[in-house]
Amino acid sequence: MLKQNQETEAIENFKKVDSIFQLQNDIHPELKDTYPILIDYYKKTDNKNLQLQYIEKLITLDSILNSNYKYLNNKIIKEYDTPLLIAEKQQLIADLKQENTKISTQNIIISILLGLSILGIVYYYYRQRVYKKRFLKLLAEKNNADQKKDDPNHDPPGAGSINTETVNKLLDKLQQFEEKQDYLQQGLNAKDLAKSFGSNSSYLSKVVNTFKEKNFTHYINDLRIDFVVGRLQTDNRFRKYTVKAIAHEIGFNNSEAFAKAFYKKTGIYPSYFIKELEKI
Repeated sequence: MLKQNQETEAIENFKKVDSIFQLQNDIHPELKDTYPILIDYYKKTDNKNLQLQYIEKLITLDSILNSNYKYLNNKIIKEYDTPLLIAEKQQLIADLKQENTKISTQNIIISILLGLSILGIVYYYYRQRVYKKRFLKLLAEKNNADQKKDDPNHDPPGAGSINTETVNKLLDKLQQFEEKQDYLQQGLNAKDLAKSFGSNSSYLSKVVNTFKEKNFTHYINDLRIDFVVGRLQTDNRFRKYTVKAIAHEIGFNNSEAFAKAFYKKTGIYPSYFIKELEKI
């Protein structure tokens, strides 16, 4: 039995002995004591590859000694029965295949997860760049829209098939509606609004489609988004509200509808817009 503090050094020496004989392409009876020790050592340290390597060498040695050194070989058989060695070899091969399959599967999974993580990071930074551009564009468009609103030479498109008197009346009502910011009321619909104008929803919808170039719901949502963009820019206290509170404040029933309308018009979400405003 090797002493514990000498074991590592002894194993290295045994490996050197094996290397010398392998280099000389020689099989020597001395190896009968070397291989079992190496097999036991690598079995104890759970190194299946080297354990298998020395089992194969011992089996080869057994085959040669069986004819040339029969007496010595009988001693090896007592300690290491050849059929048992072959069975252990087959078991090691099976174990190594299973481990390699497991390692390969794990490596594939890790590679896929790593690839997805990298794609996620790249996509995240790409989206941040896109949102930043949209944010700056939104600020510029808001300034241009304010100037356009004050431009007396800006005329709406043609009146369409409705008589001029009715069109002018509805346009005046819509202008007052916008100036009073009545679009911030909750539960707005074309029928009730047209009734308050002394008209009908069909005429109102046609005027909105013609002059505002959008349907009624889109028209109301855009007015609210334009309003909230301006107020968020100028009202620091309003920026402290939650998205849900802001949505309720400007007439939306819930934060999801508000965020969807905000993104549809601006290409960014209200939470991102507020965060960027806070930076500047």
